[in-house]
Amino acid sequence: MQFAVTPEEYAQLVELIARAVSGEVWPTELAAVADQLLGGRLDVPHEVLDVALLDVDDSQHEALGRFWLMIDALGIPRRPVHRSVVQAVFDEEGLDAVLAIMTIGALATWQLEDWTTDSDRPPTSEPLGDGLLIFMIGWTSEQKRSWLDALVANATSELHLAVIGAGPLEDFISNDPHDLAWLEQRLSTSDGYRRALAGAWIWNQVSAETLDRLERLCGSPLRRA
Repeated sequence: MQFAVTPEEYAQLVELIARAVSGEVWPTELAAVADQLLGGRLDVPHEVLDVALLDVDDSQHEALGRFWLMIDALGIPRRPVHRSVVQAVFDEEGLDAVLAIMTIGALATWQLEDWTTDSDRPPTSEPLGDGLLIFMIGWTSEQKRSWLDALVANATSELHLAVIGAGPLEDFISNDPHDLAWLEQRLSTSDGYRRALAGAWIWNQVSAETLDRLERLCGSPLRRA
């Protein structure tokens, strides 16, 4: 049997489940809070949730598998994933596991929202509050390129582009000839990439020749020492 839950109840429950999956909340606490949220409608002993936390098929993505098992054990409907769940999956299993449950465009939209919720906030790649933390650590060049494409494609303001330039684009740029050739192609055809590059500080991580080439493609002066 599945309970009818409001979007607010669902959001609170998945926050708790994500914390339980990551070990921050014991199943006993989760069961008690879930029962309270559901107005006494829950009849699931915490032992069932204990089993759900452990009973994950090796073929499943581990964090996501535990999340769905907890959802099913609580008897609430499966709904689109919540930011807390996405963060738990990303932290444990990386980008590919996240992209098994949502599109890269949707993930990029969430990240841009979390970076720039406050319109008066200076450009930064640090999230607000409990926003997503998606860093390109250990990623392949292809993953980084796909992420940058998704961010630029979903940017809806100059602030978004400034944050992309000061964050992931700046982190991506190096003297690697293959990455540079790819970036030069993007700069030659995308105004979004050119505007994002204008906010990057790369003078100390590329050669003078590379900086000059990128500046010409950017169409505006890049920051120098």
